[in-house]
Amino acid sequence: MLLAELEELGLEDVELTDYHAVLARLPGTAEGPTLGLVAHVDTTPDVPGGGVTPIVHRAWDGSAIRLPGDERQVLDPAELPELAARVGHDLVTSDGTTLLGADDKAGVAEIMT
Repeated sequence: MLLAELEELGLEDVELTDYHAVLARLPGTAEGPTLGLVAHVDTTPDVPGGGVTPIVHRAWDGSAIRLPGDERQVLDPAELPELAARVGHDLVTSDGTTLLGADDKAGVAEIMT
């Protein structure tokens, strides 16, 4: 599906690798650095796609976030030090009962348009 669309858009060297990665090249129109765009379309049958309850943690204060749908799941900055850079930012999580996979389709849609 993506291969044909990329070819229709005029991209070159469109291929599906042995690792199921889709690659394509759009030649530049001016001199400058090369830009790579990457997204993924993987999904999982382990968790249903319906019934997703996103939660926005506004101006996150840096404390551990216990997901209310499954309180065993905790986003703890002591275990995830990369979260420290996000204190004061809004964070979006699921409630712990589903995946929150908006990045998959949104990234591919952006690249394809």
